[in-house]
Amino acid sequence: MTSERPYKKAMTHEEAIDELKNCKGKQFDPEITDIFIEKVLNNKNTDADE
Repeated sequence: MTSERPYKKAMTHEEAIDELKNCKGKQFDPEITDIFIEKVLNNKNTDADE
C-alpha cells in the first residue's frame, strides 16, 4: 500500500492505516488488523522518541 506501483500511487502511512481500518472484517481479519495497526503506531512512536 505504501510502495509506489506502475499502476497506482503510493499511499501515505496514514492513508494505509485508514484503508486497513475501512477493510477490517471484509478484506482483512479484524483481530490481526488491530494488532498490526497497534504495532505500527507503537513503532512510529518509538521512532519519534529517538
